[in-house]
Amino acid sequence: MTKHNDISSFAPKEPRGGNKKSILETVHENSTNVPKKAGRKPIEASKKKTAPVTITFTQSEIEKIRENAGQIPLAIFLKSQLNENIFK
Repeated sequence: MTKHNDISSFAPKEPRGGNKKSILETVHENSTNVPKKAGRKPIEASKKKTAPVTITFTQSEIEKIRENAGQIPLAIFLKSQLNENIFK
């Protein structure tokens, strides 16, 4: 029977089976297969869309744009029109 303050159960024990590797050693060996970074690759600076532009329309122009856009958000509609007609 163990005594009340016996800490011998916390002492390091001999590994079973002889020369088995610890979990930390196994994880370290398998870490070479893990990708270096998580997430998507960054966009190249030449392809980034970083120039905001502000355009002012008259009331009649905005009504015509809204009529043509329908339920599509105006910014997306205008950008698609620019891509189709100007940036081909």
